[in-house]
Amino acid sequence: MTLRAAEPAWNYLVNYRFSIMINFQRKIHILILFVCVVAAFALSHQTVFAQAVLPFDLLNLKAQEPSLVIPYDIIKVTEAWDRIKNSMQPLSQVILGVVDTDFQINHPEFEGVDIGRSPISTEVMNEAHGTAVMGIIGANNISRSGSYIFPQMNGILSGATTNYILGFRKISSFRRDELGSALNGLVDGGVEIINMSLGLVLETALTPEQKANPFLATKAINQERFTEYEKFFNDYFSKRTDILFTVAAGNQNVDVVNHTPGGQANKQNTIAVGATTIVDGRTEGIFGSNFGSGVALAAPGEKVYAPTGFVTPLGLDDYWNPSGRSGRFFGGTSASAPMVTGVAGLIKAIKPNLTPAQIKQILTESADPIFSPIGSDEAEKLLGSGCTAISTPAGQTQRGCRLNAEKAVCHALVGLGCVVSPPSPPGVWTSVGTMTTKRLEHSMTVLPNGKVLIAGGQTENGFASGATTSAELFDPATNTFTRTGTMFLPRRAHTATLLPNGKVLMAGGWDGIDPASYIATELYDPASGTFSFIGNMTHTRHWHTATLLQDGTVLLIGGEGNINETLASAELFNSNTNTFSSVGSMSTVRRFHAAMLLRDGRVLVSGGNGAGGVGFPNLLNAEIYNPLTQTFEAPIQLVAARLRHTATLLPDASVFLAGGLAFSFTPTAERFKPVISQFEAVSGEMLTNRNSHTALSLSDGRVFIIGGKTPPGIPIPDVELYDSGQDAFQLTGNMHISRTSFPGNASFAVMLADGRIFAAGGAADIDFTNAFITITDTAEVFMPD
Repeated sequence: MTLRAAEPAWNYLVNYRFSIMINFQRKIHILILFVCVVAAFALSHQTVFAQAVLPFDLLNLKAQEPSLVIPYDIIKVTEAWDRIKNSMQPLSQVILGVVDTDFQINHPEFEGVDIGRSPISTEVMNEAHGTAVMGIIGANNISRSGSYIFPQMNGILSGATTNYILGFRKISSFRRDELGSALNGLVDGGVEIINMSLGLVLETALTPEQKANPFLATKAINQERFTEYEKFFNDYFSKRTDILFTVAAGNQNVDVVNHTPGGQANKQNTIAVGATTIVDGRTEGIFGSNFGSGVALAAPGEKVYAPTGFVTPLGLDDYWNPSGRSGRFFGGTSASAPMVTGVAGLIKAIKPNLTPAQIKQILTESADPIFSPIGSDEAEKLLGSGCTAISTPAGQTQRGCRLNAEKAVCHALVGLGCVVSPPSPPGVWTSVGTMTTKRLEHSMTVLPNGKVLIAGGQTENGFASGATTSAELFDPATNTFTRTGTMFLPRRAHTATLLPNGKVLMAGGWDGIDPASYIATELYDPASGTFSFIGNMTHTRHWHTATLLQDGTVLLIGGEGNINETLASAELFNSNTNTFSSVGSMSTVRRFHAAMLLRDGRVLVSGGNGAGGVGFPNLLNAEIYNPLTQTFEAPIQLVAARLRHTATLLPDASVFLAGGLAFSFTPTAERFKPVISQFEAVSGEMLTNRNSHTALSLSDGRVFIIGGKTPPGIPIPDVELYDSGQDAFQLTGNMHISRTSFPGNASFAVMLADGRIFAAGGAADIDFTNAFITITDTAEVFMPD
């Protein structure tokens, strides 16, 4: 069967129309746990076994109102509790201290908590900062009655153990003598970890806008006083090397060196903690998280649920929470620091002989890398550097490390013997189960938290089948799939672009029945797990490309518009205003083309299908979009005509084009050299003739060429490797299932943050004679050697 014999079946599909109704249905599953274990408080230095996760904890809160516990979900607190519980590891008593401005002793969350031998405030506070900090670390999840009362919570420590002491010292001002007395009081009480969610900023580091803010003005000091505090904290931290100090990096949107004590927390026994948003951005604005090389680690500092001033009866007004009911939101580095303190306490309880330096090493090495777009203002504003990213998403650069409680307690130095995500055998594809539904021409987007958003696509076997509105998430840590929000439109052959704000732009596509393309777009918000309409593009599109530019805008190019209309137009999406605007058009119409962001910020658009559509000659040229002029430069000739090929960026800034269709399948490949603005053929050819495949590049210059279809159009499981350094191809392990993205050029594989390749869905078989496509719901992962 030749390619030309296959195309009439596709033409039949795109001209076949009928109407369908889409019914939306959601199911709410509430997790109710009824195992209640109340452990007696142990004497000092005794050991107790980890308690079961109780019904009155974050899991119950999550079942009642999921939005309440998003920051805790991000750092995988409940997963850490499960790891500790399952290990049956005896836990030692741990003593932690907090220096803060206030703490309300009679809040129900601290009933039964051993608060040590320290003077504390009993005054009811409307803005109980210290109560929130104490609550994140160790609020008790056992109420007076012994039964759960919504919305009661628990702190990070109490989900795993009851054998801890929380010491507190109040400071009413920021005098050095008062700070010294508070710290000495905690140290004399035997604390092993001290949390300090407080500080001052160097006045000259603030902007005029910040200086005009009354709250920030009270936190600013001159150089002379700042130098005095620098010496005080440097001396204290250096003297007490047996204590781990977790210190808020500050919320003045400056380099942490201009903050005290955050700027002095650069020692082996100190951790300066920055704050991230719930989509792993840095909290910004005039109260944005401080940053810089002095920040060791970050944790969520946005919409953090925590106790605040208690007013009878217990209700959501007694908490800082993201539901909006109380109108309060606890956040910033004041909230992120106690998250680190709580996890450090868990580690100390598991293995009490660990030194502060070792705990700091564990927390930083086990953290999840976070990224920012290359060239963006945020890229250089570091939020930690001690973690390692096996691979970096295209167009991104690592800018920090975000706390992961599960990985921390499973670190080799802790000794629980658990492995968060068992590494796949190098060079071997391993099944990770099945998606919630079969999908073809779906989108796959790696989110900042490492999960993969899989959305839309054709879900029924056959040629003339519609698209779905459903979406799901793949969690690489557990290799599991869960449903997430539902799109407003059933989409296939659409694009999904991760934006700098962590949301995902879903643009264009079609419903799989009516060949007319969509003009409407929507956003997926990982924080809420929902989709929302945001407006229309300037033109209907599917089989187009969408590229995130260095300034954070998205360039959408070409595709098919109205029926049998191939487009030369392009447009920009501005995520700050959620608006689209037209830019210069290409010299020719294109669909099934490839687009790749170059290191200099321009976009290379190569090949595709031109005027006349299917069956007409495919394009032998490429052109470059220049964001400075918002126009396309003069066309450049390819070595070979291509459509449904791949384009990947190599470490030397060249672009590697592989396979595709010319007049027939082509095994050739070529590289675009930006310096000379020219394409050059690579030596040799691919070992498997293919198109509609996926290609993923590694940081070492290797490119994995995955699946696709081979003549006369049969899906294949074959995977081969192109080594850009050797300019050579070699076979590597094949997938368990054949996969191709036919009929479009959507990807069915992505690179995970842990370095594995993840493949899911696609067409496993195509029968042109009977016009039938078999779609798969299987998924598998591959760890490169």
